[in-house]
Amino acid sequence: ELKAINKKLVERERLSREEEKEMAKINRELGQRQERQSGQAERGRLEEVKRKLEAERNNLFQALSEVKARLSVSYERAGKTDAAWLLKRGGRLEQEIAGLNKEIKEAEINLAEAEAGAQAAKTEQEQISRALNEWRGKLNNGAGEKQPAGALLKKARQEIDELLDIYERIFICLEQAGDIAGATKHLILLQAKLKGLKEALQDKRSEAEAETERFKKEMVSGEEKKQAAVERYIVWQGKSQGAQAKIKFLREALAAKAREQTELTAKLTNADGEGSNRELKRAELGLAAKWEAVNKEIAKAEKNLAELQAAGRQEQEALMKLRKLLPELQANANANAAQLNEIKIAKARVETKLEDLENEVRNETGNLRAVIDAGGVDHNLDKDGAAAEIQKLKRQRELIGGIDPEVKKEYEETKTRFEFLSNQTEDLESGINSLTKVVAELDKTIAVKFDKAFSEIASHFEKYFKVLFRGGSAKLIKIMEDLKAAESKEQTGAEDEEEADDAAAEGRKKANKIILRQAKQIMTGIEIEATPPGKKIKSISMLSGGERALTAIALICAIISVNPSPFVILDEVDAALDEANSGRLGDILEELVHKTQFIVITHNRSIMYKADIIYGVTMGADGVSQLLSLKVEEATASKK
Repeated sequence: ELKAINKKLVERERLSREEEKEMAKINRELGQRQERQSGQAERGRLEEVKRKLEAERNNLFQALSEVKARLSVSYERAGKTDAAWLLKRGGRLEQEIAGLNKEIKEAEINLAEAEAGAQAAKTEQEQISRALNEWRGKLNNGAGEKQPAGALLKKARQEIDELLDIYERIFICLEQAGDIAGATKHLILLQAKLKGLKEALQDKRSEAEAETERFKKEMVSGEEKKQAAVERYIVWQGKSQGAQAKIKFLREALAAKAREQTELTAKLTNADGEGSNRELKRAELGLAAKWEAVNKEIAKAEKNLAELQAAGRQEQEALMKLRKLLPELQANANANAAQLNEIKIAKARVETKLEDLENEVRNETGNLRAVIDAGGVDHNLDKDGAAAEIQKLKRQRELIGGIDPEVKKEYEETKTRFEFLSNQTEDLESGINSLTKVVAELDKTIAVKFDKAFSEIASHFEKYFKVLFRGGSAKLIKIMEDLKAAESKEQTGAEDEEEADDAAAEGRKKANKIILRQAKQIMTGIEIEATPPGKKIKSISMLSGGERALTAIALICAIISVNPSPFVILDEVDAALDEANSGRLGDILEELVHKTQFIVITHNRSIMYKADIIYGVTMGADGVSQLLSLKVEEATASKK
């Protein structure tokens, strides 16, 4: 048994060293990949280059569109409607070709991602297959370092036979010497040793079965992971094939558009005839060449950026796998350390038993030799009486029995559970007290801040109401509800539900009552009282549509004045207002503009006069909508 334990100890120490090396290797690789992933300078530079190129391309496209528009107008004025149509069609073709190129780039990026995902899934599948083969080999060899149950049983039986042989010789010697008490004692010790060996044998059987079961579970889990990897591989392959088909279709469409563009260019040259508007054509060709060059630069930058992004994604996936693998290795290392500790304890226990047994055999052998040498053996011993006494003592021992080892184990488990629950209870009580204090402080802070903000909003509301209505009065009133009836109902329901509870629950119920008595009222809403000049009504439901709109605008402006937002969008809030009221609204917005930025959608000129910049949409001569912008200050200065 000691040899087997030493063998297991050596094997476990070897596994522990291997796991430590593997964890150190993964930590190094994790650090290296994190350093590589943190290098974002090149990606940032490429993104900046791409942004500049796109801005330049947009400017070139706008200039090219203007030149083509001028050419189209020139053709129409010259009566060359065919040339004008061909020119417009060419512009649309360029947009379609640009869209197709963009879709092709996106599809190529998707294809690269799909191929990378498929390769990663295939690699994972191969790794899992290798691990499964290793597990099958270990399982066929008797669960790795564990001995088969048959070998364990054979070895334990050999140990039992050797022990029986030793004790049989000692028992015969003691019986011949007449030491019945010593023989009985050794018989009891023999039974105890046999019981210990049987328990050790059962433990070894259980250990071997548990190890076999663990390997089976690992194989099942590995098969599931392998199946999941296969499914991911199939999905990525499908995406890859779909991306390839899409790229093929888009390239065919792009080739068709390019052929059509070439034909249109030839037709446009023929339709132009003598080649009027040469300056515009040269400008168009120059801009088109620059635009094409910028497009190539953008494509190059996008390709490099996509490669960097793909590499970054691969690094991220590798990092996630390593981070996922590290806890598993740590858990295995912890389990291995626990098993190593158990083996060391078992070794110490066996060594102690072996030492005790050797000392006992040595002492008994010495006593037996001393008795024989002294010749003090009483050969007239009543053997029948001694045998009867032995049987009597055996029956008494069986009746008394021993302490069940499970009782002590259950006591320790219960004690540990009690201490754990006691600590949890103390933590919960401490947490409840802390949360109660925090809630009380939050309630107090919320009440103070709300009352302050409410008072300021009410004051500004009355101010803006008087500005919009040229007088009158307006108030914001908090609606408070008395909680006495609700408190009585809740207390009655609590008493009915907690009637059968213990003293602790009764104490909590009283604490709840005290908390309820502290809260006398609660705000359930806000009422608006608005009285325009010359009227006695107070409810806003009695106001006209325009008066309601003005009241709502006054409230919105009051809220913005107290708690301004980064920007505010007003969508035709002045639709129900006349010119005079719109002017007053414009004055208020002009007053608040230093606190926030207003984006106003309106058809009212008095509001437009207050704006800094005006944006409008109009339809050009070609029937295409155009976006116009106007800085009011510059327009006013130029008009003067």
